[in-house]
Amino acid sequence: MNKNKNKFALFSRNSRKNNKIKLENTKNSEVDFNFYREYYSDLSEMTDKQLTSHWETHGKLEGRICSILVLNEILGIVNQSELDMNLVDSDFYKALYPDLQDDKASQLKVTVHYYQYGKTEARIPSYNAWLESKEIDVKTFTDKKILAAVTKAISSPDKGQLQLLLDVISTEKIHIIPLGKTEQKTAGIYKEIAKKWILSGNKPKGMQLLRAALVFVQDADIYESLGNYYLDESHPKVAINYYGQALSLNPKLFWSSYNKVQANLKLENNSEALECLMTALDNQADKTQYIDFINKVSTRYWQEKQAYSNLLVDIGNREDLIELNITTTQLMNDVYMKVAGKMANVSLGNINTDRILIVADYHVSQCVRYRIDQKIEQLELAGKDVKAIDWTKLSESKAELATHDIIIFYRVPATPEVIQAIAQTNAVGKLSIYEIDDLLFDSMYRGCKINCVNTYCL
Repeated sequence: MNKNKNKFALFSRNSRKNNKIKLENTKNSEVDFNFYREYYSDLSEMTDKQLTSHWETHGKLEGRICSILVLNEILGIVNQSELDMNLVDSDFYKALYPDLQDDKASQLKVTVHYYQYGKTEARIPSYNAWLESKEIDVKTFTDKKILAAVTKAISSPDKGQLQLLLDVISTEKIHIIPLGKTEQKTAGIYKEIAKKWILSGNKPKGMQLLRAALVFVQDADIYESLGNYYLDESHPKVAINYYGQALSLNPKLFWSSYNKVQANLKLENNSEALECLMTALDNQADKTQYIDFINKVSTRYWQEKQAYSNLLVDIGNREDLIELNITTTQLMNDVYMKVAGKMANVSLGNINTDRILIVADYHVSQCVRYRIDQKIEQLELAGKDVKAIDWTKLSESKAELATHDIIIFYRVPATPEVIQAIAQTNAVGKLSIYEIDDLLFDSMYRGCKINCVNTYCL
């Protein structure tokens, strides 16, 4: 017979011989009623008088233990402080070790078992002790949600449920098991455990648990977290796929949108990055948080297209050059219009025609004289208040753009800064005029979506 089959029986009436020998050598045989009643569940309802009678007529013969002092002698405990009655979580202990078959064993009896057998067998007395044995931070992994899952596993009729959960928490074995009443709650528990590992600095373990959660629920936040992990690990292409899945489930996720753009920039997919921003602006309520980022992405996009434009100039491919510049400018314009919350130019409102701003190019001196200075003189003679600024200083002139209702853009290139200024002007119902020096008559420009105005008077 396996002598370890039921070690709780050590102090029961089924083990008379061993305990009787020990009791014969003890000096403290007076009955401790509270101890005697608590230790033996079959005596729990007896009065003190009945306990005395039981001890004299049955307990001694059965080898029962009558007091804590006798128990100390049996366990070899000299100092009572060596017996910590709060060390063992009896429910945890019994659930973790199904070989301890006495489900009704009291806290006292379970504690005795631990000191008599469990300690030497390296058994774990409590959940906190288990965390320490695995070198897992106790404070991090004892929050409300995780403790609730542990409690549920302890009370489960399935005796192996607690061990399965502990395997999941430690990630030694990530079992796919129902940890909550619903699949949603189960996924939430996996997510919570994953979050703790991530916060502890062990992202790979966190990622394993997040994938396990996806078995139960397709969760946008989980896909976003996986995308963040791969982006941090320098796998932007993989990250893009995860962000895409997250956004397909919840298009309003800010960080999935933002980081998907970042991942494309890392791959130098500037066009894709700008397209991602366009999609984000369609779905995000607060578009202003993208403004600085849009300027960065638009600049990268424009620089890439400008380099390609130079190539088309060098090889003399005018047709593709024109098409490239039209599509590049149109895309940047659409982006900045969306930032302003508009899909197209707004009809002119009640504008102030007495104040005019000229955003001009100052690189050609003769043009400055006859297309900027002279225009200012002409308009001032007509009673207009006119101011001119260099397009290269647009970032310093936001107040001027905001306080003028008529803005002439003269001979400026289609850089992101200029396109932004034009789009913002059109989006609020102000009048923007693009002016060039020379008339253009070329079939190449037919179908151009940008209205070019050549005029010498307003």
